Amino acid sequence: MSITTTGLVSGTDGIAYSDTLAATGGTGTITWAATGLPTGLAISSSGTISGTPSVSGTFTVTVTATAGTSASASFSLVINPEVVASGTPTPTASATIAASASATPTVTASATDTPSSATVIL
Repeated sequence: MSITTTGLVSGTDGIAYSDTLAATGGTGTITWAATGLPTGLAISSSGTISGTPSVSGTFTVTVTATAGTSASASFSLVINPEVVASGTPTPTASATIAASASATPTVTASATDTPSSATVIL
């Protein structure tokens, strides 16, 4: 029996993670176990590591595949810190009103970095 996975994909704290392990050999269905996974991740018996990690750092994960015989391998799993935007965008807006004595006024407005809804009062 041999584990053919060569490494684990990195993840990000607070973001859903999934990676599937592979192995060859043995007899019957391969089942998996792992130690050293960060909080929030688990391994299924079919070899998928998944969940949402709640800590960042570098973790040594040891996986074991069993199908009549067993094989183990250790991998480094990097969970990057959650990316948090800082600062508050400053909304900007402009409006132009054009009118003449014989026409309906025209209003043109534009804005950037605005909240999801806004009210314009004329």
